[in-house]
Amino acid sequence: MVWTYTKSLWIVRDEITTSGLTQEHYDAGDDFTLYIHGLAQETEVEVSFIILPDGGGQPEYPDSGGILNDMDMTVTGTTASDGTLTISGVVSENLPYGELRITLPDYGYYLENAIILRNTEGHHVTVGEQDN
Repeated sequence: MVWTYTKSLWIVRDEITTSGLTQEHYDAGDDFTLYIHGLAQETEVEVSFIILPDGGGQPEYPDSGGILNDMDMTVTGTTASDGTLTISGVVSENLPYGELRITLPDYGYYLENAIILRNTEGHHVTVGEQDN
């Protein structure tokens, strides 16, 4: 159980989870749909995407834009009545290769404890162009 202070309210939520990702790696042009569950109902939420390079190190960000076409690295959306936020689009070109994670500042998830995105088989999700 998580106690969260957001927008002048204390909210008790079960664990925040993600679903919807079916691939282990997303290339430019791939369709991408992510569901984030366990958030406050019908509330505006800020989500930031982070790419951690293979082998660790500092986070990397695209030269311009965000993970998905027509979006920045930080996305703001409104949750549904069941507390789920849906983020979908097409993966951008020229992303650095690495493991994809998200932060939810309103819920206490920052860079140091970012949520690791996993596909339906439990594998870490990566994006970007891999050097061959």
